[in-house]
Amino acid sequence: MPRNGLLLVAGALLTLAAAPQALAAGTAAAPAVGSKAIAVQPMTTVEGGVKSWVSLGIEQWSGETMYQIGYPVAFDGGVENGYFPFSELEFPLDVNMASLRVGVEFSDRIPVYATLKKPVKDPSDNMTDKDWITDSNPTRLDIYSESSISSFDATVFDIDAGYKFLRMPQIALSAGAGYLFQKFDYDVRLLHQWSPSGLPGYDYYGDGQTALNYEITYKVPYMQMRAEFRPIPKAEIFARIAYSPWAAAEDHDQHFLRNKDNKGDLDGDYLNFAVEGRYEFAPRWFVSAGYEYSYLDLDGTMTAEFYGIYDHTVTEHVESHQSVFFITAGYLFGKGAN
Repeated sequence: MPRNGLLLVAGALLTLAAAPQALAAGTAAAPAVGSKAIAVQPMTTVEGGVKSWVSLGIEQWSGETMYQIGYPVAFDGGVENGYFPFSELEFPLDVNMASLRVGVEFSDRIPVYATLKKPVKDPSDNMTDKDWITDSNPTRLDIYSESSISSFDATVFDIDAGYKFLRMPQIALSAGAGYLFQKFDYDVRLLHQWSPSGLPGYDYYGDGQTALNYEITYKVPYMQMRAEFRPIPKAEIFARIAYSPWAAAEDHDQHFLRNKDNKGDLDGDYLNFAVEGRYEFAPRWFVSAGYEYSYLDLDGTMTAEFYGIYDHTVTEHVESHQSVFFITAGYLFGKGAN
């Protein structure tokens, strides 16, 4: 388990351990409620001043990051055209992440959110590698291999800010912008490679050593809209949709057994939507659960070197599907907490 993920989990346990004392203090300070009806107000409502919250959570991820390479291929002195792709590598994202989320709202108009995530469980699915190397039959899969994930690390950081252009007792809408940073780092060990099409010389097993390292970094400025709903007192539903045509990625693939070093530079699109339900079960304390989906689609080029010497540049395509279920527990600071 990565050390940073352990620190986040430890922080979550310490936060929850402090809940009884804070709960007792909050209960003692709570004013008595008479027979008059209480107007329904969003938990995020603060007429002036600042309200903030912090939460710790755990996430179950699924999905993958996949990259394909193919023609056109540029060499010194020429370009070779052909089919796409001739190679595809898929890296799993079936991981658990610990999350730290922070929200600050200024004058009930300007919400700012930040999230940091680190892995607490490595992927259990295998990485797959596919190659189509027959020019006369480019749709025939010729080489297939699976590799186990021997080491994994990731960092996900997301920050956004918006402006609430609509505020009503039970609904609020905001628009804004944000920035997403993701970095995934894999070490893999070959398990078995063979030729589904029956080509000789491609059937062998790994020897347990690390055969490949793959690292990809996404940097995404994006636009977003958020909605907040208050169906009943102490409960809220949050929804978000975000999009960017300015997504960028850099990846680095090192094939240790072949002394091959690949580096890619890509740009493209990013789409995200999320929904979360939150319930304030005690003064200032809340729990939440939700779902988030992200999709990245990028195109660019990848350069290849052998033994540190430039060899060629290929066309590259990257896709990532990221599906996340999460639960959190948190604490509300400042004005406006029920």
